[in-house]
Amino acid sequence: MKYTSNEIEDISERLDVPIRLLEKEQYDFLKTSIYDKYIDPDLMGVFLWERFKNEMTSDVCDADAWLSIGKLVEEKQCILIIFDEQTAFEFQTPDDMINVISETYLLDDFYVTNYTCSYLICNNHHDYLSCCGSAKEKLLQIFK
Repeated sequence: MKYTSNEIEDISERLDVPIRLLEKEQYDFLKTSIYDKYIDPDLMGVFLWERFKNEMTSDVCDADAWLSIGKLVEEKQCILIIFDEQTAFEFQTPDDMINVISETYLLDDFYVTNYTCSYLICNNHHDYLSCCGSAKEKLLQIFK
């Protein structure tokens, strides 16, 4: 059962936020692209964020850092990925995504990217916001 995905769909409907559930093929393409660009296959870890390529990542520990996602993305459209449920949602704006996420109870670790995976943002259950790709330097600028 996809509890978090169902919750996101319910909240987006309640808030009148348009979202689109990506097809399995689109999810699989994004997952492969993310693994190729940002994941070190030689690192061990239970969670995906534990296997980020070190030189590709910047982190900040701040419970509210995820609220800055809108400043980290290149374009307005963004994709929320929940790897635990093999699900991804397209949001028209980062603000829409933040509004939906702020209403969830079941979302622990989530990832944000675009269709080209030029960046990857992860917020984990330890309140770390990790950024890869083009979001890496922006994170360092925001949280100096």
